[in-house]
Amino acid sequence: DKSGQLPTLHVSYDRQSSIAGNPILEEDGTRYSVPDQTKRLPEYVGQNKWKFNMLFDTQNISVTPPRGKDGKLAPTADATPVRMSFKVVAPSTSSSAEVLKQVKVKLTLPLAAPKFDLSGLKAQSLELTPGMKTTLIFTVESLHPRSSTKVNVQNISTLKGSPSITCKLAKNSKTRQECTLLWSVPCDATDADVTQNIDMSAVATIDGKDTDVTSYTLKTSRSPKAPVACKKPGA
Repeated sequence: DKSGQLPTLHVSYDRQSSIAGNPILEEDGTRYSVPDQTKRLPEYVGQNKWKFNMLFDTQNISVTPPRGKDGKLAPTADATPVRMSFKVVAPSTSSSAEVLKQVKVKLTLPLAAPKFDLSGLKAQSLELTPGMKTTLIFTVESLHPRSSTKVNVQNISTLKGSPSITCKLAKNSKTRQECTLLWSVPCDATDADVTQNIDMSAVATIDGKDTDVTSYTLKTSRSPKAPVACKKPGA
């Protein structure tokens, strides 16, 4: 009660990091638990109760990166779960029961800009042949699990043959756009008509914030292969 001797607070980590149903290991939370320098001594509040003031500091103490149960870093995890136990010890050495507290430290993942993947394009440019219909499928993806990606095409409407690029959310993915370029090259297309730059850009929105814009230029050229024979009028 009103003893001149003060109780002490012990903060410990029980090392039970692997929890059923949680794919992320629960780390040591004691490293973030520091005394409040403005209230270092416990405060007696009556009825045999004492108040301890501690700070949970993730501003001055770097947060441990989240790890999976295999011990490897989990870069897509949005939080690091930590745990710590509290126990009060009286001057008489008697102690309270331990109380476990679990805290989830939310992480602000970097707003990684989306990336274009045109690995299906075997050459440095998309080769076109007058009289042929060309289809190119490519993807644009942001690695952040809560992102939505938008693709813009700048200068395609002026090209001969009215090519089009349409993008839609890929199957089994919430972050990847699958885009399809369709271009029916006219028979009278010249080398200048098929030697073009199609400028595209993509931006991802994550929790209401836009990432940097990713730009990509798709180059097109005339195929060195023999052109498809186009039917002459009246043939």
